[in-house]
This record gives sequence, C-alpha cells and structure tokens, in this order.
Amino acid sequence: MAAPRAIVIHGHFYQPPRENPWLEAVEVQDSAAPFHDWNERITAECYAPNTAARRVDDSNRILDIVNNFEGISFDVGPTLFAWLVRQAPGVAARIVEADRASVAARGHGNAIAQVYNHQIMPLASRADKVTQVRWGLADFRLRFGREAEGMWLPETAVDDETLEVLAEAGMRFTILAPAQAWRVRGLGNDAWHTVNDAIDPSRPYLWRGSRGLSLAIFFYDGPVSRAIAFEHLLQGSERLVARLRAGFAPERDWPQLMHCATDGESYGHHSRFGEMALAAALQQLEADESVSLTNYGAFLAAYPPTHEVQIHEATSWSCSHGVERWTTDLDKALMNDRDEIFFDAASTKLRPRLLRRAIAAGKHVYCEKPVSTTLAEAKGLYAAAKKARVKHGVVQDKLWLPGLLKLKQLREQGFFGRLLSVRGEFGYWVFEGDREPAQRPSWNYRKRDGGGIILDMLCHWRYVLDNLFGEVQAVSCLGATHIPYRWDENGKKYKATAEDAAYATFRLAGGVIAHFNSSWAVRVRRDDLLTLQVDGTHGSAVAGLRRCLIQPRERTPKPVWNPDIAQPIDFFQGWQEVPGAGYDNAFKLQWELFLKHVAGEGAFRWNLLEGARGVQLAELGLRSWRRRKWLDVPGLKP
Repeated sequence: MAAPRAIVIHGHFYQPPRENPWLEAVEVQDSAAPFHDWNERITAECYAPNTAARRVDDSNRILDIVNNFEGISFDVGPTLFAWLVRQAPGVAARIVEADRASVAARGHGNAIAQVYNHQIMPLASRADKVTQVRWGLADFRLRFGREAEGMWLPETAVDDETLEVLAEAGMRFTILAPAQAWRVRGLGNDAWHTVNDAIDPSRPYLWRGSRGLSLAIFFYDGPVSRAIAFEHLLQGSERLVARLRAGFAPERDWPQLMHCATDGESYGHHSRFGEMALAAALQQLEADESVSLTNYGAFLAAYPPTHEVQIHEATSWSCSHGVERWTTDLDKALMNDRDEIFFDAASTKLRPRLLRRAIAAGKHVYCEKPVSTTLAEAKGLYAAAKKARVKHGVVQDKLWLPGLLKLKQLREQGFFGRLLSVRGEFGYWVFEGDREPAQRPSWNYRKRDGGGIILDMLCHWRYVLDNLFGEVQAVSCLGATHIPYRWDENGKKYKATAEDAAYATFRLAGGVIAHFNSSWAVRVRRDDLLTLQVDGTHGSAVAGLRRCLIQPRERTPKPVWNPDIAQPIDFFQGWQEVPGAGYDNAFKLQWELFLKHVAGEGAFRWNLLEGARGVQLAELGLRSWRRRKWLDVPGLKP
C-alpha cells in the first residue's frame, strides 16, 4: 500500500500599518488609484475575492463561489486584520468562518498566528521577541477564538533564540525556507548530515533547543513556491495542480507532504485572477483520491517528526537571493574578512565618517552621491582611499538610463552635428507633509543635515554633462526655497532651511550652453520626471528616463510668428522615436561593473574623484547663488 500523500498551500497575508498616527486613519494614497489606499485596493483584488472565489466552466460561466481560506493554510498579520475588522468586516468574518470550518473538517485549523509587528526577529532583543510572540498570540485568540498551534515568522527570519521563544509560548511548529536548513539526522542517530537547501521538504523536522525545548519545522518546497510567486504558475489551475503533484516521489516510503508558501497577495493582487486559479486547483485536488488537502497542524498530529534538524542562524527566505547574513553592528561587519565591499547609502552628513571607517578597515567602498557636503572633505576621501589602495566607486546611475544611453549613441553617431545647447527639466511636487505624506525625508530640507537640491542634483548634472556633452567650465546658479515650512515624519511642522529649487546655467567645453531647472516644488506636465532637450546644427533630441525622440534637420518645421491666428503647426509631429530594447536597471549595471573591477576585471572610472567633481560643482553653485555671479570650474587632478 502506498504511503499517504498530502498537500498544503500556505498563504502569508500581511500589510503594514498605514494609518496616519495623528488621525488614526489611512489617508489617500494616489499610487493606489482608483482606490482610496493600498489596503483598500489589495482587499478588492485579493482578500475579498479569496473569500468568494468564482469557479467557472470553459465558457467562463460561474459554477460555484467558494471560500479559498477553507482549503489553504494561512496567516493574517495583526495590523492587517485590525484594518479588515474596521474597514472590511465581512471579509474578516469570512476568514474566521473558514478557519472554523477547517477545525470541524480536520480537527486542526487552517489559520496560524504571526508575530505582532512583522519584526525581523533575529534583529530583536530577547525581550522584544517575547513581546512580539505574546502579542501575536493574543491577537490570534481575539480574532479566531482559539489557541494557535503554529506561528509565521516575518520573512521567515530566524535564529535559535527565536525558535526557543516560540517553543516557550507553546507553539508546535513554524515554517521556513529550504535554504535555512543546515543539517539533519534521524531521531536516535548521532551522525549529522549537512543538507543546506537540499533538505527533503516532504516531512516535518524536530528542532531542539539548548534548554530542552523543541518544536517542529516545515521547510516548504522552494521551486514550486517561487513558481507561484514569480513564474506565473497561477495563469492556469492545471499548471498549478501538475506542479504540486510532481512534488511527490515514488521512492519515498514515508507519508509525504507537498507544501508551498508564498505571500498570500499572490492570489489575486500580484497575479490577476490568481484566486480563481487557486479555487479551481483546490477543487481538482479535493476530487483526487490519491492525495489529501490538509493543514500543517493536522499533518503534524498524524505524522510526527522522524528526523531532527539544525538551522542556519540569522537567515530568512530572501537568502535564496543571496542575502545570507545581516547585522546592525557596523564595527562587527567591518572586522569580518568575508565582507570585501562597503556600500553606503546613508544621509549625506553621515557618509564621510562611514566611508573613512570602511577605508581604514581595508574595505573597497562604493557609495551614493554626494560623497560629502564640501569639496575639501570629498578630496580627502579620495586621498584616503588612494593611500589605502582600496578600490572605490560612486553611484552615477543616470549614465545607464535608457534615454541617456540613446543620447550618447546619437552623439557618437554624429547625429547632432555641432552641439549647441542642452536643456534639462527635473523635478516634481513633493508634498509638504501636512495633508499628504511627503515623498522625500525631512532632512532634505534642512541645511544643517546636508539637505538642499543644489548639493543633491548638481552632482548628477556634473557627471551627465561631463560624460555626454562636454566638460563643465563655468556655472551660474540661483537657488530658492519656495515652500518655507514643511511637516516631518512625526507630523511636526518645521522651517525649511535648505533650497527646494535650483536654476543653473553651465558653459561647457566647445561653447555648448546647458541649463537645468531642478525643483521639488513643480507640477509635472512633461513626458517624464527628467527630460533633456539637446539641440545641434543637424538635429535635436528629447529624452526622458527611457524614451528618446529625434527631429533631424530635414524634418524641422518652419514656423512664422503670428499670434493672431491659431498655430497651424503641430510641433509634436515630425519627431521619430529612437528604438531600443534590452536595457537593464541603471543602478544594477553600474554596480556589476564595480564588482568586476574589484574582481580585477576591468577599470572603473566613476570613482571618488568623480564624486568630488560633483561636490565641487555643487559648492560652486551655492557660492554663485550667494555672490550672484558666474564662476569658473577649475580642473581637479588625481
């Protein structure tokens, strides 16, 4: 007789608290349009449809409406459930009803608990771990009216202390990613076998703590889970069912569990109509007598662990993407010989100090711009890195944007003829923070914290102009603080002491004139957040972040000034789009070049000296504003 085969599909449902703490309500979120906010949108696309999922025939006629939560294992984050109870009580009630139905059908509920605040548990103190677990379990009792048997760990982030806290709280099991397993052995055996991500996910494993505490761990099937989340497996129920059935192996002579775990939002929000694919798959599996749909608690009660496991500590399910270790202790990280590169994306004021610590530790450094707030400091960082013989780079991402790559191609092909001018428009309206949360941090508008758009953006325009159109030789800049007061992240009103707009003109090598308007107080009516118009004797181009359009000399219209009649020329006609395909993320492309440079595969010229040139132009721009005059830009030598 064949060993039993069971299937569990787990959904992790979570949303962060989006309430304005002053109003205790979620404010309008434009990016969620046409819905009021993202909670409301995801509820309409996922949570509600999964409580009333349609099963349809080949003609798309509705055959049945079912509650998917009755057929899957799931956890719902306390912050999400609190919102559902207030704003979508019918959805919340149907989720609870589904759990009660699963208890009646299987003797164990489909719902498991989740720690309260989505805390990354290995980063928390032991006291905070205990609090998160206790609050999560109390919330579960409040919502479901019963004790939880298992608990979901946010990002499946885990260490032994976290498992010990779960066991102390009476948890019978948790769910982890396969790569989080270290080694296993049969109960009663002495020899451990290292498995890593090759662990057999078809059985539960017993974890034992140092104090004699224990609980079971289920390691989900990685390939199927990734296929659901990222590989469009929900485009048809037949594909999903086939992948689940394929997870069983005939050579296993023990009760097999085929199980997967993903964000629950995959079913309807990330994958449109994913809840319908899930509903149809559950129906097919329910009708299959060779397998049984179950939940973790029921399977564990029927088939206790026969093997023991030890885990890789301080890991999470994102470790399959290469994030194997993390720490909040910078000194500890800098002392680790396994870490060769220090990447800094802190605030501008903090950057020089952090970079100097990394350079002193012998790390190669890669950082955001601006590298500092003063040219002297920026040059000092370059000198320190050069003396320490470490490799160094500065983010200059806009050079790899598709739109700007197309401009570079046009320039190299001689399309423009003699280059005349470059006009740049950058910016958007950054909300003040009183009625609508601001999109940028408050320190951006405080001079003492390294804020100001001149320091931020002229560093960008320096490398864009130098690399694409000609070396910057002189600058004239005017700054302005158009919005005098803003509200910070805590809702406190503050005075903006740094400029939020800059109007800068540059003289480039070869007589080219460039002008950039940069503003966080402008409403956008252009093709993109950044647009560049480049004019030459033979043709012109207009580029955004991705697109680029050209107008050669022979297609240039011949307008005549006459304000007394309607404009007879459509100036948007006569422009041809530059084709392009296969462009990758700009940050990624430059980062990969730096990694190759560190590995000895090629030069990397976008270094701390180039970063210093950006700071130099920003410093001169601020000085030009104060003096109300043109300033020359002297060369910087290595």
